[in-house]
Amino acid sequence: MIRLQDATMLALTKLRTRKVRLTITVVISGLLFSILMGASLVARGAFASIDSFSKEGLGQRYIVSGNDTEVFDIFSNKDVIARAQDLQKDLIARKTADAKRLGIDYDPANEPQAVNTFNVPGNSAQQNLAPDSVAGKQAIQEYLASHPLLGQSDFEREAKPYGANAFYISQPYPYSVDGTLQVLEGGKESFNTSSQKQHPDALQSFTNSWSLMSSAMLKPFVLKGESLDVGTDGSIPMVIPVSAAQSLINLPALPATATPAQKLERTKELRQKIRDFTFSMCYRNATSANLIEQANEAQAQADQNKTNKDYKQPDLVYGLPSQACGTVPVIRDARDSDQKTQDGKQEQFQEDFGKPVAAQATISFRVVGIVPDPVTQNAAGVNQIISSLVTSSLGGGWFTPLEAAQKQPLLSQFFDPTRGALNGSRPVQYAEFNGSDQAEQFLSKANCTPNFAAANNADPLEQCIKDGKPFTLMPFGSNSLAVQKIRGDFGLIFRLAALGVAVIGAIIMMGTVGRLIADSRRETAVFRAIGAKKLDIAQIYLLYTMLLALLIAAFACLIGVAAAAVAQHMFGGAFTVQALVAYNSSDLNQTFSLFSFYWPDVLYLAAIAVATGLLSAAFPLIRNLRRNPIRDMRDDT
Repeated sequence: MIRLQDATMLALTKLRTRKVRLTITVVISGLLFSILMGASLVARGAFASIDSFSKEGLGQRYIVSGNDTEVFDIFSNKDVIARAQDLQKDLIARKTADAKRLGIDYDPANEPQAVNTFNVPGNSAQQNLAPDSVAGKQAIQEYLASHPLLGQSDFEREAKPYGANAFYISQPYPYSVDGTLQVLEGGKESFNTSSQKQHPDALQSFTNSWSLMSSAMLKPFVLKGESLDVGTDGSIPMVIPVSAAQSLINLPALPATATPAQKLERTKELRQKIRDFTFSMCYRNATSANLIEQANEAQAQADQNKTNKDYKQPDLVYGLPSQACGTVPVIRDARDSDQKTQDGKQEQFQEDFGKPVAAQATISFRVVGIVPDPVTQNAAGVNQIISSLVTSSLGGGWFTPLEAAQKQPLLSQFFDPTRGALNGSRPVQYAEFNGSDQAEQFLSKANCTPNFAAANNADPLEQCIKDGKPFTLMPFGSNSLAVQKIRGDFGLIFRLAALGVAVIGAIIMMGTVGRLIADSRRETAVFRAIGAKKLDIAQIYLLYTMLLALLIAAFACLIGVAAAAVAQHMFGGAFTVQALVAYNSSDLNQTFSLFSFYWPDVLYLAAIAVATGLLSAAFPLIRNLRRNPIRDMRDDT
């Protein structure tokens, strides 16, 4: 009988032989296991960091957004078109009578059409409503009054059976305000409207990404000490993107080569300087904006005719305001009394039929929070994939609390639901759930997934409504649902991958162990000749294999730790800054780590490595022990 102590000594002795073969086996097999070890360290570190950061922001909230899929064919609705045509006839009749009363000229042919008619090849003429006409607008408003679109109550009815406990709403800016909006950079108004449209920057894009949002959704992004209430000075609270905040306080954008330390310092500086920063926006209604255009045209004509002695200025000339958002002044009025009387009647006629008196107003906003800029790149590569998980965002843009805006008549006018319905800027509904299971169930069972590739002519969106799924649903605010799924999937994938590596490792180790056993046949025969049992001999090689497996596991652990450390060095700082901004972390000293030991994974890999070694030794050892020891001694001599 061979004692365990002796068997261990013999196994250690064998490890010191054939060092080249041993090294190759350890390195090749170890590299396979090191991939799993590195993946475990990085993934578990990322999960732990996301858990830590997501205690703030929207990270641990399960929110689902819903956009209604109601078929909106109001522009081609025959009843609405017929009503608009009737209203158009009535409008022309009233204008004709009023023009006769005032003694001014009116030509009905110049009246904007309420319905546009166009020809489609192969079909009869088709008609579409002109929503910008007076009659068209009124016809639409009447239709919506009797055919209300889907709203929050409809969304609540869909979500409550799945356990939704809170509901929110956002309303995008409808882009159809009758007039212009402009952020006053440095308190100054730019009158070059064409330049503003052609070269929007972080500030002038304000109206392109402005939304009202329920305060409960904005609170996680409010800076410490700030409030979502209207200020005592009447300033409207606003949560703005990082790039806009930099523009407001004249901070140049960091270069693409900026280090994580520089980005962190910029985040600290931005939070400190942007707090309570106020800026103003100028609103001019359509009449006031038109006067600005007339003033620009008059100035342009005057500049072009500086040297033209025959040039005669118009009798009435408007100039540009001397103050930001000021009244448009008249700088020349050479009209006689008859012309003034006639112009006054014309102005009265236009006002009687809806033309507003020129008006402008300055609205003051107060920055109370910051949100990340919208991501413009697709997830690709390790950096972007993990970055896509570090998300707590409202989707990018400028956000005003819905409750604060409802108290301001002018903002309520801007975000009139009818305007939004006309150009697709419909409200977005949100439902919040206590857990991921409820949210997942709502997404899977109540989501409209239209099949636009269907062969039949049925409208896919209309089919959704018939199926009782009137909303298109998406996770919102964070990737909490995705992280939950990835976390669960990672454990399964990790175990399956470990089994796959074990099979490959067993094949590699089988060659080494099998060769060692083959080289030791005479030694085995001698042990058998002096009375050693097969189990005693097997004990030596099994111990050898276990020691080899532990060497492989140690090597894999060393390489995996090194790889994770490199990943942390390369990406940890960038992820830290991104997470601090995304989750609006109150502690700017918090760090994002891509390195964390998850002992169940480590022990599982060690167990798999040992099992791999035992598996690799099983077949060669069984075959060797079945051999005739006398024949092995004779053949060896």
